[in-house]
Amino acid sequence: KELKQKIEEILSINKKINILLITSKKIKLEIYKYINSKKNFNILGTLDISEPKKEIKEKNIDIAVIAVDETEIFKVEEILCKYQIKGVLNLTPLELNLPKDIFVETIDINRKLQEINFWKERIG
Repeated sequence: KELKQKIEEILSINKKINILLITSKKIKLEIYKYINSKKNFNILGTLDISEPKKEIKEKNIDIAVIAVDETEIFKVEEILCKYQIKGVLNLTPLELNLPKDIFVETIDINRKLQEINFWKERIG
């Protein structure tokens, strides 16, 4: 138990981390504009997961960027498989249950914030 407490202390796991979130109400639009501004990327469209009846017209999608609520992840998995999307940037902390031929890169923002907090304590 002492070892666990010491590790948690070293990693600052139980310490409250104050975060300033700088964003806009139109975060989806901002992500869209940012990615679309890069010369090698072309956003073919966006899909609001809360509109399940909306169909994706474009069938030639290379990469999907996922930023949805954790409760919607099963719907996302179905969409990725349905449209045979082979590359995914997952911005949720959940592991996706997808076929092996789909490459997934997950960025867990919570884990990254913990990592930043750990290192900022050691460099200052």
